[in-house]
Amino acid sequence: TGFGSVIVNGVTYDTSSATFTKDGLPATQDDFSVGQVVVVKGSVDDNGTNATADSVEFDDVVEGPVSSHNTTTGEFIVLGQTVRIVPTTSFDDTPACPADLTGAVAVEVSGLADANGVIEATRIECRDGTWDGVMEVNGLVSGHNAGTQTFMINALEVDYSGAAVDNFPTGAINDGDPVEAKGTVFAGSTLDATRVEYKGNRFDTEDGDFAEIEGFVTRFVSIEDFDVANFPVVTNAQTVFEGGTAADIGLNVKLEVEGVINANGALVANEIEIRAARSARVSAAV
Repeated sequence: TGFGSVIVNGVTYDTSSATFTKDGLPATQDDFSVGQVVVVKGSVDDNGTNATADSVEFDDVVEGPVSSHNTTTGEFIVLGQTVRIVPTTSFDDTPACPADLTGAVAVEVSGLADANGVIEATRIECRDGTWDGVMEVNGLVSGHNAGTQTFMINALEVDYSGAAVDNFPTGAINDGDPVEAKGTVFAGSTLDATRVEYKGNRFDTEDGDFAEIEGFVTRFVSIEDFDVANFPVVTNAQTVFEGGTAADIGLNVKLEVEGVINANGALVANEIEIRAARSARVSAAV
């Protein structure tokens, strides 16, 4: 949300000795922009307001050509993924995005996906003729067919018969796995992947670690058992709720959760901020 060092969800991270990674490649802080969703690892003070970052990692959620764009609803389709533009979405202006995004060579989207796989864009960057043509998509595997070596990420079919398959805990792809698929050939609704990487270990947490996660509720059984951005969260009698009550939490509600990881790998929430939509009015001279 800001720079100086790096500011994420109101916490200022000293990045003077941090390593930066962007789309799997070494980077610097200058390569990052406001609106990008990142994973920051490091240490935080007892007040939870100042921290030292060891690493800052960014991965776009989807990058590729826009197949359709509804300017009325603010939604467009990239590689079978529905992306929603909201008032807080930031746009890069180098190059500037055309009003009809289908006129761009490609777009790179950072954002948060809800339980339906719809991505709320936090930042959109348009590509020009210098784009390298590498398409990327992050999401959950469904409809996996080991025989044809295909699976679905929402409305996109991924053919991994010619791909390198990396970092899967069992050595094989399974439904429900969070993955990143990359390729340079997209025809119809199928991406011919050159690499498929397991992305379920991005947080690398241990029992007792402090963690803070922002995202949509992607699974909801009860207030004591739900997922935020596919990460398990549990609450207890000590959990503090801001911006609403426990009764307001359900599928596709946007939350910011902070707490401590337990032995089962779930985030035990100390505090939950409910990011419900609120109306606002501004009156000023044009």
